[in-house]
Amino acid sequence: MNMKRLAAIILGGTILPFLTMSMSWCADKPLIVAHYMGWFGLPELSGQWYQWKFALDGVDMDKHHYPEFMKLSGKLDIASDHYPLIGPYDSADPAVLEYHILLAKEAGIDAFMINWYGFKNDKGEPRQEDRCFAALLSVAEQLDFKVCINFDDKCSFPPFQNTTNRRDAVLSSKKTIEEVYRKYMHRPSYLKINGKAVLSNFGWAYATSDSIAQTSFKAQEWRDIFGELRDRIFFM
Repeated sequence: MNMKRLAAIILGGTILPFLTMSMSWCADKPLIVAHYMGWFGLPELSGQWYQWKFALDGVDMDKHHYPEFMKLSGKLDIASDHYPLIGPYDSADPAVLEYHILLAKEAGIDAFMINWYGFKNDKGEPRQEDRCFAALLSVAEQLDFKVCINFDDKCSFPPFQNTTNRRDAVLSSKKTIEEVYRKYMHRPSYLKINGKAVLSNFGWAYATSDSIAQTSFKAQEWRDIFGELRDRIFFM
């Protein structure tokens, strides 16, 4: 595998990283993968606002955004520097997903790498990111497009999960990755390199202590997480 270059594109008004690499099955054209945020939600489809609304305790009121209200400009007050041309959307809406994939294909993009924080939150409730990823996989299969998961270490640490030590966090991630492998990685639309399912890391930050306050894994912890799946997953 020959890593070519790391650059950036603009997709949906957001600057996103993308990775190009020479592929054995397509040596004359590098594979282009765009970092895609598939976590937005509307009350009518997802039961509540996801990501478009921002109102946190301890944050100044002038930084809050309430999409239930319309600004003088005639646009909803969403938590975004850019306003989508199609308006606020739901990342589990098949019509929106088809639209985004078709736009990506027209731009020469081959796959999306999706921010993903696990199957359930600390209360055991399904996470919006997983619901949207499952919908994206299905639409991608219909459009000959590929997607993969961009896994964030911190989803196995508090406050995302009620783990109390690093060993618990490792075991939580191991269980999660094994379920991802069973549930998603065999799907035709899941991105594979040299026959291995691709799993990327959101932001590599090597932990320097055994404190659970450091929400990233050490190399040995990653080896423990992958276990027998180590030779079946292309991790980057």
